[in-house]
Amino acid sequence: MEMLRPGFASRRKEPRYPAALACVATWPGGKVEGALLDLSAQGASITLPSVPAGGQAPFDLTLFPDDERPLVLSCAPVSLGPDPLSGWLIRLRFVNVQKPQAEDLAGVLRALRAEFMTGQASIALDRLGPVRRARFPHYPPLMLR
Repeated sequence: MEMLRPGFASRRKEPRYPAALACVATWPGGKVEGALLDLSAQGASITLPSVPAGGQAPFDLTLFPDDERPLVLSCAPVSLGPDPLSGWLIRLRFVNVQKPQAEDLAGVLRALRAEFMTGQASIALDRLGPVRRARFPHYPPLMLR
């Protein structure tokens, strides 16, 4: 990732994309349904209504739990705290990701990135309006598709 300022680097190695996906967190002592808030190739943030005893221990995260082939990832909690809106917010990193899981995760990330970029383009168009040559004369001619 790019440096934010000289001497200060982003703490993330991979970009995270916002998401609103159903998930199930499974600990050895319990299972809780929740929502995935954001996702990257190395970790995620989830919100759960409760955390079973042993919530600081590694656990499995199931994305698309109602799907025929859900994506199950092993996770280690990085931080756990109360969610300001209710429940618990868990930031986690993925551990021992195998190749088939990594490929499925990459597909999910591509879809989330495309959705995110479309949303950002829409916001920019609403705020700035279409690009006009008179407004940006120093740019090369626009390439129309």
